[in-house]
Amino acid sequence: ETTEAYPTGELTGQETIRAPAPVTASPLKAGAVAEAALEEAATSDAAPAASPEAQAAASSVMAKVDQCVQALLSNPPLLPPIDPSFTQLYRQDEALEACAAMALLPNEHELPSLLQYVPKWLSQCSHQEGAALELAQKLFSRLQEAGGQVPQFCPPDTVSQLHVLLEVYLALLDTLDASMKDMNLPRLLGTWVDELGSSQRCNVDAISGLL
Repeated sequence: ETTEAYPTGELTGQETIRAPAPVTASPLKAGAVAEAALEEAATSDAAPAASPEAQAAASSVMAKVDQCVQALLSNPPLLPPIDPSFTQLYRQDEALEACAAMALLPNEHELPSLLQYVPKWLSQCSHQEGAALELAQKLFSRLQEAGGQVPQFCPPDTVSQLHVLLEVYLALLDTLDASMKDMNLPRLLGTWVDELGSSQRCNVDAISGLL
C-alpha cells in the first residue's frame, strides 16, 4: 500500500494525512453495465413489428393518400396571391407557396377530407398504435422518394408538384402526431432520420419539412 503525505496547515508539521486508496471498478461489472445501457437505449427506440391487421389498415389509408395525390397532381393548385409585404422581386419560397396554396383548398377537396378521415380511422383500429406507426413509416418513406416521383418543372402559375407531395405527407404526419400523442412521433422521426444513408440526408426539402 502506498500513501502520500499532505501538509496539514497549522499542525506540528510532523503529522500527516493518509490519502485514501484509489477506488477502481471491476472491468467485468463496468462492461456489463455498459452493455445493459446500450441494450436499453437500442430497445427504447426500436419500433415493434406491425401486425398484419395494422399493415392492412395502413395500406388502406395509403390507397386514399394516392388518390388524393393524383387529384392534386392532375389539377395542381394555383400560386397563392403575392404578399404585398414581401418586398423582394423574385418568387417566394416554393415550400411556403405550397403550404399557403394547400391552406386555400376548399373543405370538400380530397386533402381536407383525408385529414379529417385519419383520426376517425385510428379510432376504429383495433391496434391503434401499431396502425399509426405503420402509416407513419410509409409516409416517411414517401417523403424520401418524393423527388423521384414528379418532374422538377411545373406548369406556369402553379405550385411546385414536389412541394405539393411533401405538404400532403407532412400534413398527414402532423395529423398522426396530434391524434397519437403517446406515440411520441417526433422522437421516432428523429430516429428514422438518423438511420438514413448519407445521400438521403442531403434531401433538403424532406428533412427541412420534417424539422
